[in-house]
Amino acid sequence: MATFKKATLPFGNSGYPSSGAVNIYTQPLTKSSVVVGLSVSNTSNFDIPCDVYLIKGGSSAKHYFARDRRVKAGETIQLIDSGQKVVLEADAANSDAVWANGYTHLSGANPQTFSCWLSYYEDVNA
Repeated sequence: MATFKKATLPFGNSGYPSSGAVNIYTQPLTKSSVVVGLSVSNTSNFDIPCDVYLIKGGSSAKHYFARDRRVKAGETIQLIDSGQKVVLEADAANSDAVWANGYTHLSGANPQTFSCWLSYYEDVNA
């Protein structure tokens, strides 16, 4: 039976864009999900860039929802909303996954400058 779920995760890395990507969600094996919402908030005081992308199971190619998207300080952007949907699939060996990366000027234990919110229905093929 399909269930409605969310994934939330902060991200940001001083090595952006070459390092520091964070896995927001990985589709469980042998299931399918439908993403119904995806938003990113800039929690810093600066306008800074971020990437949010999908990697299809068994591939390394990035399919971007946002690439080098500059998000204003304190702003939230909607990347999937208003009736848009994205289907995530998995088989016995490979899963689709949503990743995010963004720049941070901060240092210390929690240097993240972005927050990602993903809403989805999981196990829609049950």
